[in-house]
Amino acid sequence: MPRKLSAESLRFLKKFVSGSWDINENNSVTIEGDLDCARGLWPDQKELPRLNIERISGNFDCSNNGLESLVNSPKHVGGSFRCSGNKLTSLIGSPLTVGSNFDCMYNRIKTLEGCTNEIPGSFIADFNELESLEYGPEIVLGDYRISTNKIVSLEGCPKIIGGSFQCENNMLPSLIGGPSEVGGFYNCSENSLTSLEGSPDHIKGRFICSNNSLKTLEFGPKLVDGDYLCHSNLLTNLLGSPAYLINSALNCSSNLIISLEGLPIMYAENLVISSNKISEKTSAMLAKDVCTGIPFSVSLALSWDLIDYRDQENLSCFLDFLKVSDYIFKTFKNDPVETTKIYDRLPVHIKNKVIKEISKRSKDSGAFERSIENISDLMQAGIFDDI
Repeated sequence: MPRKLSAESLRFLKKFVSGSWDINENNSVTIEGDLDCARGLWPDQKELPRLNIERISGNFDCSNNGLESLVNSPKHVGGSFRCSGNKLTSLIGSPLTVGSNFDCMYNRIKTLEGCTNEIPGSFIADFNELESLEYGPEIVLGDYRISTNKIVSLEGCPKIIGGSFQCENNMLPSLIGGPSEVGGFYNCSENSLTSLEGSPDHIKGRFICSNNSLKTLEFGPKLVDGDYLCHSNLLTNLLGSPAYLINSALNCSSNLIISLEGLPIMYAENLVISSNKISEKTSAMLAKDVCTGIPFSVSLALSWDLIDYRDQENLSCFLDFLKVSDYIFKTFKNDPVETTKIYDRLPVHIKNKVIKEISKRSKDSGAFERSIENISDLMQAGIFDDI
């Protein structure tokens, strides 16, 4: 014979259950509906009441109480399981299964031991004291959130996350061990990262690696569908960033950037590059070319006379007459007028090197040089002013 509920248990169910309940032959309780006792327990109540709840068809919420343990939690929850805002230090006692989200944020959790293994919704463990992800869920089809903890390694994290991945504001020195596939955005900002090794190749939303100690973007994602935010690091160039960010923004402000090498092909107006080693004005001017695919050293050479002398001192080391020569020859080899116009814009100290290098590649180098000289004379006379 099934047992009867105590008066105290009956009062609890009547107060917090939205739906109905039954007592099974094995003295367990089955609830059709939700059980919401958030902020409803006694201040000194450290555990849930011993109701032996076998299954709840809807949501279970015991958030914002003083619970120190999840003992007596339902074994199976058809909807979301929420235990945030308590004093939990572990997840022992968690449901065996949940049907949606698992929310344990704002506790004192130091270990994921006992956590539900498969979560069809989101796993939310922000604002705890986690140092490790061992014993955590192996399958998360929604978001995986572990921000603002003390995590030093991503080992134990699911390899495939259906939604977004948020591990910001931890103590991570590396992304190795993290997910290889993420269905939403990826946020690893505010850690101690010196490398992006371990990040997925393809991010299907924003990629945020700001406020770290990154000196390079090498080993980072090759394809990012959303914005790419790498501001507040120690970057000196953009090598390793995605090749294309056509409809997205790139924020690389507050770094040590002196070279635009690696800048993706993108809309220049979507680039934020303030507070770096070269002025924002110079960066913006050069970016208009580099964002279209023109090599940085070529853009630099063609804009040299327009660059502030203080930036010129830092940028002169990037003037590469071979790269400039190669670009001019491949792009304008059948247009001596345009070649001469570009030649006249080059810095004095690489002009002769460029013309000699281009002459070497011409079938008749002597004729090419004479052609350049003749066209230059005509240009000075104003013959090509309207061309």
